[in-house]
Amino acid sequence: MEQRKGIWLAVAAYFVWGVGPIFWNTLSTVPALQVLGHRIVWSVPILFAIIAGRGRLSSLRSAFRTPGTARTAFAGGVLLAINWGVFVWAVTSDQIVDASLGYFINPLVSVALGVIVLREHLSTCVLYTSPSSLDPRGERVCRLLL
Repeated sequence: MEQRKGIWLAVAAYFVWGVGPIFWNTLSTVPALQVLGHRIVWSVPILFAIIAGRGRLSSLRSAFRTPGTARTAFAGGVLLAINWGVFVWAVTSDQIVDASLGYFINPLVSVALGVIVLREHLSTCVLYTSPSSLDPRGERVCRLLL
């Protein structure tokens, strides 16, 4: 049952990811920074509501009381905002193929950096799967397919 749920969630994620550029392209008359600003501003209350709905506000508070965690979350937020901004700008300026290629190549670069810089070893299963599954979950994807 859990595997079937995972497959449907993956299908939904790929559908949203595939339709996303079409949606963002309809906003091509709106400046990319304004779209990014709205995306950030509206994400905060939505995510806060999800966290509150799951009863995890105390975990959130304790995480942000730790200075290292707060700094890491802030740095991650800045990097995510840059990522979103570049993607929205690329799509709204008719560079959808370039943006899609960048998102395809990104996991490959991450794995290459992990192997080269962190000296990680890829399992045989990950080496023989398609390049699109070479992300941190590549091992699990491969095991599901075999």
